[in-house]
Amino acid sequence: MVAAGAEMPSGYFRGPMAGWEGSVTKGQLRARSATGDVFTCGFDAKSYLEFDKQRVTVDKLREGDPLEVLAYRKQGETECYVLSLTVVPPPAPVRPNRRIDVTPVKSARPAPVRHGNVNAAGVVVRVNGNSIAVRTRSGDETFLLRRDTRYFGNGLRMELGDVKVNQRLAVEAGRNIDGQLEAFQLTWGELSAR
Repeated sequence: MVAAGAEMPSGYFRGPMAGWEGSVTKGQLRARSATGDVFTCGFDAKSYLEFDKQRVTVDKLREGDPLEVLAYRKQGETECYVLSLTVVPPPAPVRPNRRIDVTPVKSARPAPVRHGNVNAAGVVVRVNGNSIAVRTRSGDETFLLRRDTRYFGNGLRMELGDVKVNQRLAVEAGRNIDGQLEAFQLTWGELSAR
């Protein structure tokens, strides 16, 4: 049991409960200040004691409960009286500011579509992984294939493997810095709407 200390000062007092003595209807309450000093104050059945937003009796309180006491003294008297007491909920734990890693999202925008200034149509003579040879009216033309060359068959997106020898197709191409023709798009099949 903690020894009784000085009378609690008038006004609001905040600190953890250090114990109580007497009965649930009349007694002395002890509370500890921030400096560690123990203060006492009397209570009775008229004192309003609150825990978790409900009125309680002193026996529902525990040592260490954080209290806010409204202490009162009649003029000229030295004895402290508890008008009201509230068990203050502990403050919410302070979470350190977490830095949110904001990684820029790469654009889902497709790469720009390249268009050439050379158009040709004819029959496929030869296909390999790097180029395609097409027989046109003016003779055979070889077109280099790019990583971004697009292939369309019957209006659907296709792959290089879908291009066959003796197949009729149209080529959209352009010249690179070395003057070679590069195919930007190969198109074949039925293109008319039904």
